[in-house]
Amino acid sequence: MREPLAAASGKSMSTDNSFDPDSTASRIVAFLASLQGMDAYRPAPATAAIDLMSGSIVWPDVHFPEGDKLKVQFAPASSNAAVSVHTYKLVDTLLVRHARMLAVMEGGRVDQHYEQIKEHFSIKTGFGFE
Repeated sequence: MREPLAAASGKSMSTDNSFDPDSTASRIVAFLASLQGMDAYRPAPATAAIDLMSGSIVWPDVHFPEGDKLKVQFAPASSNAAVSVHTYKLVDTLLVRHARMLAVMEGGRVDQHYEQIKEHFSIKTGFGFE
């Protein structure tokens, strides 16, 4: 298993693994890992998702267990910057990308795929956009 970007550069990824794996934030990250262009990334024992297109790593921010913000470490590793971002901004961008990919792969309209995945996201994670 590959080490987190920061660990590969000899620096530690600033994860605090004391978060609740059943928290809303953890469910959001697990859901993100299931989207097109994303995958699960488990630098033990934290749960994280990796964006396969950019190399960015996303994990729950322990200060926001309800998922209002997530931690993101942007590639390249030399930046070693982990920042808290507003979840709705990150998630909405990834859901749109997912919907576009499904429209290409399966056919259909992007807006239909988007509405379906957005509703599925809210049901699975308990996080709402409104």
